[in-house]
Amino acid sequence: MQPDLLTVLATMYGYTYAIVIGHIFIRNINASMQEKFPTKREAHIASLSSALGCIEIFLFTSAFHIKTPEFIPVWLTLKTAAGWTHWNTPYKPNDPDPKIPGITGRPAFNIFLAGNGLVIAFSFIGAQLITWLNAMSFLPSIVTSIAAIAAASLLYLFLSPPSFFLSIAEHDRKLCNKIFNLRRK
Repeated sequence: MQPDLLTVLATMYGYTYAIVIGHIFIRNINASMQEKFPTKREAHIASLSSALGCIEIFLFTSAFHIKTPEFIPVWLTLKTAAGWTHWNTPYKPNDPDPKIPGITGRPAFNIFLAGNGLVIAFSFIGAQLITWLNAMSFLPSIVTSIAAIAAASLLYLFLSPPSFFLSIAEHDRKLCNKIFNLRRK
């Protein structure tokens, strides 16, 4: 039996929301957290973590959607066990300047935990969107989609460094000066 168009579109929307929207916010929130705790990660490691995050969102969304979330704690246990030494010993970046510490211990674990919490949240929302849209429940789909984006945006703004806001203010000041100078001419 072939799935109907609504089922296909609902499934595509749920996975796209979880993977694309979720990944954008998770990547930026993790970057903000890592700015607060200096780290010297090489670009290829960061992109590998990013790819793994997308795979996890897909796997977790699938686990919630097919009603087998038991997979998630098993995955997280394996992932946590693999990183245990990183959280117990200082991270030594390949940097000639020893004055710049890498992220170590508890802060590294907290960033890991927060990132995984966001992955689980966006995965669960993606799976719920599939269920709601298949049941033609559009209001919870819309409200939840917007609420998750708003909450992630607020978290990102909370974690953003002050320079983020100063650069916006500087841009606005320059724009106002430019407009004011155009009016004078």
